[in-house]
Order: sequence, then structure tokens, then C-alpha cells
Amino acid sequence: MRKILFSLFLSILSSVSFAQNTSDKALNESINKLNTAITFVDLQTVKNDFKLQITETSKWYPSYYAALSVLKQAEMELRANKLENLDILADEASTFLQPILSLQSQNSEIRALLAYVHIIKMGKNSSDFEIERKKAKEILYLEVNSDPANPRFDLLRAQLQYLNLKNKNTNKNFKVAFENAAVLLKAFKPKTAKDPSWGFSDAQYYISTIK
Repeated sequence: MRKILFSLFLSILSSVSFAQNTSDKALNESINKLNTAITFVDLQTVKNDFKLQITETSKWYPSYYAALSVLKQAEMELRANKLENLDILADEASTFLQPILSLQSQNSEIRALLAYVHIIKMGKNSSDFEIERKKAKEILYLEVNSDPANPRFDLLRAQLQYLNLKNKNTNKNFKVAFENAAVLLKAFKPKTAKDPSWGFSDAQYYISTIK
């Protein structure tokens, strides 16, 4: 009887391990697709890949990357000065973030994306600009929320101040903030292949566009 139970235990353990390995492989493949996505459609496709990986037992990664895929779509629209859908895309990203934020309230990567949501909404230059700016600032600057070891906070702080200065029509050069963020992002080493490592190419974009 003991041998039967032990064999059953090993069988279950093997099945769980196989399922986890399969899940990790699919996630890593989707992350690679996200990192090489070029078009809006590419991002839409990879977002759907991540959505399929969201389950009741999945960790925060699929939801996080689904949100990031949408925010990258919004960023693409913002850079092209196509502002009409920014709120819709930002709200869609938020729907992926809220469930995992309630379970991972101390996760600085998730909080960084939440700040990104508000920054995208700032890009529309609507009457809610100041409201969104304050929400992003609260996440990015309050010590209880920020993470000095996470360089995506440096990138998003630079983007927050860039949009704020742009909204005020100032000529102040904020290129140095993106340059500092780029240095930190380039040196950053994620703990695992699943952990976020994005941001360097974004910093490079702003460095190249700011005169």
C-alpha cells in the first residue's frame, strides 16, 4: 500500500513539474516575442498570448506582461501623436494590473506599471493631466512605493517630468534624466528570465528625440 501511495505521489509530482516547465517555457517564449515586437499588431498578438496564460493558479507574470504589452501599444500611439485611444489602452492595462496588485502589493514592478498607466493618460493632455500627474508622482516618489533598486522607476520619473515640462511648453532640457536611466537600465540584471528587464530601448528613444 505504501509503495502504491508513494508511486502515486511521484506521479503527481512529476505531472505538476511538467506542467510548470511547460508554463514557464510558454511564458519565456512570449516574453521574447514582446521584446522583439515592432508593430501595434505584434503587440496585440503577444498580449493575447499572455492573456491565454492567465489562470487562477498562475503567478503575476502573465498579467504583468499582458499589461505591459498594452502599455507599449499606448506608448507607440503616443510617440506617433495618436492620442484618441490612450485612455482606452491605459484602462485596459489597468484591468490586468489590479488583480495582481491586490495580491502583490509590495511588488515594485507592478507598481511601476501602474505609474506607467497614469503617465500614458498624461500624454493625452486632457483636463485630467494634473490628476494623473499627481497619481504617477505618488507612486514614483513616495518612499513607501518606490524601489531604488528598480531602474524602471528612474525611466518613468524621467518620462513623468518630460511630459510635465512639455505640457508647460518649457524649453528645459531633460535629456540627462533619460541618460542616467539608460545607464542604470543597461547595468540591471533580472533575477530570472521571467523577471522584467525592459526600459533601455525606451530611454534610448527619448535620448535620441530630445534636442
